[in-house]
Amino acid sequence: MKRYALGWGVVFLLVASLVAAAPLILEDKPLIFEYNEGEIVRLVPEGSDRDDDIVTFEYDEPLNASGEWQTTFDDAGTYVTTVRASDGASVTEKEVTLIINDVNQAPEIRVDDLTVDESDFVEVVPEASDADGDDVQFVFSSPLDKDGTWQTEFGDAGAYQTTVTATDGKAIAEAAFTITVLKKNQPPLITSATPHDERLSVQENEEITFDVSARDAEDHPVTIIWRVDDTQAAEGPLFAYHAGYDDAGEHVIVAELSDGEATTEREWLVTVDNVNRAPLVDVANVHVNENETIDLKLPATDEDGDELAYNFSGYFSDKGIWQTTFNDAGVYDVVITATDGELTTEKKITVTVDGVDRAPEVLAIDNVELDETEALTLDIHTSDPDGDDVTLGFEGVEEATLEDAVFSWTPSYDAVLKPNSFFVSILKFFRLDSFFYPPERTFPVIVTACGSEKCSTIDFSIVVKNKNRAPIIEELTEIEVREGEAVSLKPVASDPDNDHVTVTVGEPVGKRWITDFSSAGVYDVAVTATDGEATSEETVHVVVRDVNRPPTIEAVQDVAVPEGNELSFSVNAQDPDSDDVVLVAEDMPDGAAFNDGVFSWTPDYDTLVKEDKQASFQVTFRATDHSVVKSNRTNSTNTSLRLDDTTDELDADVTETVTITVINQNRAPQLSTTIPERVVKVGVGEPVNFKAVAEDLDGDDLTYTWDFGFLDSVETSKGVRRRFSEVGDKNIRVVVSDGDKEVEHSWVIRVLQRKKATPVDLAAAPTAQPITQPITQSAAQPVAVSAAVVDTSADSSPEQSSAQE
Repeated sequence: MKRYALGWGVVFLLVASLVAAAPLILEDKPLIFEYNEGEIVRLVPEGSDRDDDIVTFEYDEPLNASGEWQTTFDDAGTYVTTVRASDGASVTEKEVTLIINDVNQAPEIRVDDLTVDESDFVEVVPEASDADGDDVQFVFSSPLDKDGTWQTEFGDAGAYQTTVTATDGKAIAEAAFTITVLKKNQPPLITSATPHDERLSVQENEEITFDVSARDAEDHPVTIIWRVDDTQAAEGPLFAYHAGYDDAGEHVIVAELSDGEATTEREWLVTVDNVNRAPLVDVANVHVNENETIDLKLPATDEDGDELAYNFSGYFSDKGIWQTTFNDAGVYDVVITATDGELTTEKKITVTVDGVDRAPEVLAIDNVELDETEALTLDIHTSDPDGDDVTLGFEGVEEATLEDAVFSWTPSYDAVLKPNSFFVSILKFFRLDSFFYPPERTFPVIVTACGSEKCSTIDFSIVVKNKNRAPIIEELTEIEVREGEAVSLKPVASDPDNDHVTVTVGEPVGKRWITDFSSAGVYDVAVTATDGEATSEETVHVVVRDVNRPPTIEAVQDVAVPEGNELSFSVNAQDPDSDDVVLVAEDMPDGAAFNDGVFSWTPDYDTLVKEDKQASFQVTFRATDHSVVKSNRTNSTNTSLRLDDTTDELDADVTETVTITVINQNRAPQLSTTIPERVVKVGVGEPVNFKAVAEDLDGDDLTYTWDFGFLDSVETSKGVRRRFSEVGDKNIRVVVSDGDKEVEHSWVIRVLQRKKATPVDLAAAPTAQPITQPITQSAAQPVAVSAAVVDTSADSSPEQSSAQE
């Protein structure tokens, strides 16, 4: 909030809005305005300025920039605010008090329309709230009672305009709504029902008749259903309830009347009293065989649940049980008496016991063990308790016989044979056949002994142990290979017992023999087959023919040699069979030689033309052996074959190619002429002509560089002329270069101070001897050399000499 200094330039009056309760208040008195909640506060100030300046006004909260405030029903209270008047230079401010009186708000109420059916219970709960938090009370109009409830009845169908008034004790609010009662079907009305008493009593095996009649307000047809203990029993207006002997106790009889939509019920409670009945002996005549047990299975209680006691005229126990024997055949009359303690009942039955034939007796036989092909005989001992003849039979071993009570069998080698199946082959592959098929087999035998009717049996087991037979190796044929080839035998062996067979091939073949070039010969190789117990062995001949192997040449690396340089290397050849080796060189370049395994060559400078930087030459070295029959091979283990029969030899050779790269070799230039002599004496200022002539055997262009001392040089292909202005020894040097190699020549010039300068005719001086080294120039590129003399003296500009060569 800004603070303004009180000025004297502005005088203003503050006038409330037309709705304000207070009149105009002068500026020097407190300004208080009073409003009610919900009214608009609007202050209208009037100001005057002594200087006639324009007056503007500003307002503090809760007033807005226009001096107004819209109060709400939550704004009750006293507010102190400030109004300021300004002419731009001075400010006058006035404090204003706003009193907002609390105004009670009427409650808010809302009730939705209702739709119900006739006979429904209506309860109206209005939704009401009071902004001031006051308690709200409700007043309902008809047909609702004071609590807003109404129990409708049949005949009340229609629409009812209803109101509910809510009040907080000061203000009221009212809401109107409609209750719509829909017409509802009325259930049938029972006009008469008999018996009239709702609680009835009857004894077991007695009957009660029920009768019901009804009418329907809508004249709908009425159906009547009778239920006994929630179970439908009949339909129609009449129902006869018969109490059975099992119905003692209370039962609910219900008549249900329906018009198709609504139902009406009438209920009776019927108590049925128990009635005792005489015991019932329901036993039929009995027909059994001797030694069977007769159990009449008489009930312990009667139909009324009473405990029963029994008495028999003979043979039976008090439980109604008779265990007959083999001596009880006949017909028996038996009287059964049953009593429940009050009533007694008798029943006569006939029991017929038929005679029964008994089975013969057979003496037990212990289990037997024997080997395959071993004979077995067993005596069978029998007796019949009835003295009947006994007939014997057996099952379990097809090849066995049973004659004159003697059991005989000789198992064959196939008795414990493994089945020849894919499954067994897999088991044998994994060595699991012995786990699934043990070396013995059990044959269960059942012997049957029969009398006139009955039979009896005994059983025993015959354990047959496998009698092993040796494997059989299929015929083996001779094998022939050449040295270096692999020998692999795959003999086939079978086992008559279908056991797993392990086949072993003897040395040197074993599982697989890769022959080498010392293996020539004939070998007797043993082939063994075993099933783990028995072993079979056969011999196969393996012939390994001798094979001549080619010689070998030690690898020679490709080489490179510059022109004019000598190249020499050795070539070594060996024969793995120790044969004599002839080693020759093929496609040798001109000038090359190959003697005693040494290759030598010096390529001359004309081997390559000038444009080629290098060239390749391929030389092939060939090594050939002269094979012979190797009589020192003695690997044969079969003396019936000659060793010569195992040889299979031809001459063999091998080549090795070496690439020789010749590199173009640049030759340095050669000086043929140098003028003057190496040491020359001249006077100061006397000219000296220098001349150098060089040749290049490769025909390269030459450059001449003349060096006269520090930072004093000249490059020219001509000769030079030079004057010296100072006394002393001068070192002069010329360098001739073909761009790669160079040659140089130097002079010593002794400059003297002569008394009289006279020209020195160097041309008359003896000339230097030419270079005596012969110059070889290519026929394809002759050498032409020229030279010119240039004056390079310090006191004159260079001038070209007329001397040329």
